Amino acid sequence: MEEGEEVSVGESKLDIQLLDVKRGSAVLRFSGKSPSYVIKNLRDVGAAIRQPERAGENIRILNPLEELSSIARRLGCTILVRETNSGNDDVLAVIEPDSFETISTSIFIHGDTSLTGLVERVGGATVIKCGLRVSFQPRMLICRVVNKEVARTLGERVYQEVVVHGTARWIRNTWRLYGFEIKNVEPFLPGSVDDAMKALRNAGGAGWDNIPDPQAYLGNAR
Repeated sequence: MEEGEEVSVGESKLDIQLLDVKRGSAVLRFSGKSPSYVIKNLRDVGAAIRQPERAGENIRILNPLEELSSIARRLGCTILVRETNSGNDDVLAVIEPDSFETISTSIFIHGDTSLTGLVERVGGATVIKCGLRVSFQPRMLICRVVNKEVARTLGERVYQEVVVHGTARWIRNTWRLYGFEIKNVEPFLPGSVDDAMKALRNAGGAGWDNIPDPQAYLGNAR
């Protein structure tokens, strides 16, 4: 990074600027236009590392934590974030090479599933990613793509609706989608209501035919 460069934390730029950058230095100073907001976010990162269950809905801290853990792993070091102007050099966060992996085991659930969305972009120099516009969240879902062949298929369907199959990573308890790796893709072919009902029956819905009074059954189940 260069001196004066803005740093993104989470989903938005917080206008944090690096100061007095020196080549080879292991210590970097930074400042921001809204120090209290920045410091609160950094404290949240430190709290989530110590107690993963505190992350909750605060998923904006997960992306920077993943990136910083990766940097610490590559450099074989620990990253400390301190508040130097507090009078006692408070440590806001301690990021180890395995910090993100440790928190992942506590807050994430993995599983295979399928999503429907609009392909908006595909590419990447080192890691192939796909920007997918989905109906269940306002922001574009950035997905990893398993290989170049799948990426090529996605590229042929830019600005088209597709069905992607792969592995999802949800946040435990909230079931909010955090990440998705696309392993296969096919065109989206909207079906009729009759097709949907038939699919439900084939998936077990026909079992209701064997229940004399479904309403009473549901009341007892509640």
